Amino acid sequence: MPVKVTVTGEKEPRIIEASRIRVKDLLAKLGLNPTEYVVLKDGEILVEDDEVVDGDAVTVFTVKSGG
Repeated sequence: MPVKVTVTGEKEPRIIEASRIRVKDLLAKLGLNPTEYVVLKDGEILVEDDEVVDGDAVTVFTVKSGG
């Protein structure tokens, strides 16, 4: 079963075929810079070395800052 990735601002979720993948590799596969995005699974923030596995669903949010 693949990993379902919802990237905020995109209409359709992306499907990544991987039995297990680290967050930093997932972001690289999606072409996203890890310093500009945060990944959540079940409401918890994942760090770059955390893994997602078959059947997981994650949401990717853009990190925004302002003054």
